[in-house]
Amino acid sequence: MENGKMTTREAEDVAINGIGGATEPARGVIVRPDEPTEMDVIGGGGCTRLAAHNFDGPPERQMLLEMAATGPDAASGSDLVGTTLDVVYWYAHRVSIEGENGEVMEAPRVVLIQPDGSAVKFVSDGIFDALRMIVKYYGRRPFNPPLRMQIKEVKTRRGRKMLTLSPVLDK
Repeated sequence: MENGKMTTREAEDVAINGIGGATEPARGVIVRPDEPTEMDVIGGGGCTRLAAHNFDGPPERQMLLEMAATGPDAASGSDLVGTTLDVVYWYAHRVSIEGENGEVMEAPRVVLIQPDGSAVKFVSDGIFDALRMIVKYYGRRPFNPPLRMQIKEVKTRRGRKMLTLSPVLDK
């Protein structure tokens, strides 16, 4: 400690390992506000080639997961509103899309991968915001057991429709 305050390194250790003597490690990741992460870039401008994910295992497995996330076989999440997904892996990157007036704009694309390897894709700020919150609380590791999430469509204040994810809690 310096002048009664934690150093950045000490704060990182507490965020990762929990407060002194805790029996469980803390969940989530530490993000320094002055250092944007790739999730910040994907969520709002910057490099279009950057991707973030929670894949694990050997390179062959990670390559298969990335191929599932970026390939043509992923189901469209907008066709699955009301469906519950068991999410183990996620992949996020930016894509260029055509706006309502024909202008080209960038948006976050999120792919959620289930235990059977099936992938569901979204181009949605609402889904990206939900993923950002999931990463905040569960960290960047694969989810074991899988997180049960329901795809929902909600209305915004301006009356537009937006997709989001809602946790399905066991009773």
